[in-house]
Amino acid sequence: MTACHGGFDFPVVFVRSKCLDYSPSCLFSADSAYPHCPIIKTVTKGSRRILGLNPDYAPRACRDPARHWKASIARGCHTRSRGTGSRPRTELARQAGLELANRVGGVAVNPYMQTSDPHIYAVGDATATATLNRIAQSMSPLLLAGPANRQGRLAADHIFGQRSIYKGHVGTRICKLFDLTIGGVGISVNSLRALGRDHQYVTVRPLHHSGYYPGAENITVRLAFENMTGKFLGAQLVGKAGVDKRVDVLATAMQADMTVFSSEELELGYSPPYSAAKYLVNMAGFVAANVIHGDVDILHAEEIEREIIDGSVLLDARSRKEIEACHVQNAVNIPTDELRARLGELNPSQRTVVYCQVGYRGYLAHRILKQHGVNSVINLDGGLKEVMEG
Repeated sequence: MTACHGGFDFPVVFVRSKCLDYSPSCLFSADSAYPHCPIIKTVTKGSRRILGLNPDYAPRACRDPARHWKASIARGCHTRSRGTGSRPRTELARQAGLELANRVGGVAVNPYMQTSDPHIYAVGDATATATLNRIAQSMSPLLLAGPANRQGRLAADHIFGQRSIYKGHVGTRICKLFDLTIGGVGISVNSLRALGRDHQYVTVRPLHHSGYYPGAENITVRLAFENMTGKFLGAQLVGKAGVDKRVDVLATAMQADMTVFSSEELELGYSPPYSAAKYLVNMAGFVAANVIHGDVDILHAEEIEREIIDGSVLLDARSRKEIEACHVQNAVNIPTDELRARLGELNPSQRTVVYCQVGYRGYLAHRILKQHGVNSVINLDGGLKEVMEG
């Protein structure tokens, strides 16, 4: 047994392990509602992921903390490994008298990558500029080779008389976890809340290529945007195939200051083996635009419990076969195809929360009810799957 703080290196080499994480999320840049995918995957591969715990906690009487994290969670481990993140090594810059940015600990540079001594340039992870998120307009670490290489080119340009400037990063990231790919760009929903940014987000789960073509896999995407303007703020994606391509498209759109409305009309490569006619980025734009236009009202998985407490009617728009496999207690089951004929079974004056498996049929049911005078109706974003997995 190996106990570790940090990544998934041990399961990759088939060593049974427990990973303790101080954060409530498996990934630094991911929302706390999204760790279920990495957790499920690591459990199936022989690793146990434990979130929200301080790995250094041990009872006072314990003389061997390595064997007693959080009341002996890692009891009996043979090896203990710690991954504590990284900080820039700036001893040389400090000795040279260069200015350091106290908040992030990096070397202070201007947009041309010049230090406080204009004859000395600094680029890469050791600079404070490397952490500037252009969406949040605040410091947010993204210690990757891509930004470092671009900064090196900008510094060389400036040395030879060109005045290119570094604008910061948009937080494009991607990683592989066994057969899953987890990626994102921009700011997570949790971070937007912490920043106090006015935002909304939607969740869609389309296939990575046409469903009738063999091998289609679902991609889950959570897209965050400004409430009024529809400007992209961030996206998080999880799936087995096609995630990398969608992350790149969204990263390009975000750096071009596109909105959900312009993404509705994006023309992207389509052929059944590669994508669906309604490309994931188009689909996310459609749903987000519907929310902004008021065509659909949504609530998120973490809000459903409050609706139940307040006495809202839960309308399950899935098929009877789906209900047999998984159902919600006290929910009213009226499949979307039967809804018009069974409207009399609902009280139009009572608030209704409609849901399906992933959100699409819930949206259709929402529109049907609205058009028949049921005004207090709301669709569960991401469907029942978002509740079950989140």
